[in-house]
Amino acid sequence: MKTYLQLSTFIMSFLLLNLPSIFAQNEVSGNPPFEVHQQYPYISVSKTQLSKAIKLEDLRNNYNKLHLEYKPAWVEKYISVEIQVCQDGEIKKAIGTNEQLNSEQKDLLANADFDKEIQVKINYWPKNNLLHNEPKVIDFSFSVDPDKNATFPGGTSALNQFLETNVIRNIPAASFKNYDMSAVEFSIGPSGDVTQASIFGAEYQAGKYDAINQQLLAAVRNMPRWQPATYTDGTKIAQAFVLTVGSAENCTLPLLNIGK
Repeated sequence: MKTYLQLSTFIMSFLLLNLPSIFAQNEVSGNPPFEVHQQYPYISVSKTQLSKAIKLEDLRNNYNKLHLEYKPAWVEKYISVEIQVCQDGEIKKAIGTNEQLNSEQKDLLANADFDKEIQVKINYWPKNNLLHNEPKVIDFSFSVDPDKNATFPGGTSALNQFLETNVIRNIPAASFKNYDMSAVEFSIGPSGDVTQASIFGAEYQAGKYDAINQQLLAAVRNMPRWQPATYTDGTKIAQAFVLTVGSAENCTLPLLNIGK
């Protein structure tokens, strides 16, 4: 017991004496946190959600922005609800009389080309207190999520290792102060190649992170070919992602639509 107490005392003394230097070393040699997120389209739904939809409001979920385009509470009376899809390359439409999807509209949605956006046009009388009320139109589109998301060769751990080795290890954690963050938006095209890589909000940074941003861009553009996002029928589509480096508390993070 005496030996155990002596050993414990020695360990505690060592830690107390060396903690400041340990933390100082992390501050000097550490790197900023980073993560690659999937970016969701403005309005999108899964195939399962679409197949279960009974009314327009059923297309709403936790990460899409349908509520910014349409709310049943805005409508006093529906005039018509038109749904337009691309089906085997041909434009087709089905019209209903309210937010409830009729059998023709459901059939159209079930057989749509899922790699093409679906259009919704609502003609309605708005709910308000105006003496001279006039009919209005809500017009929005949404996409259908792929059955399989794009993946980096080797998976997430391999992606993180690639970024760590090629760029993150060269960026000191002290480069980002307080809530600072850099973000690189990019797409993985149908071929699996990186496309449309750009710095999010670069116009507002005024050169603050130009050198770091260029390193991040170069690393993203030099990533190996991914497995592209696909539907069960084998159709491949582009899918958007974003690499964030720095604080996860940055106030612009919600603008990236990463579902958090």
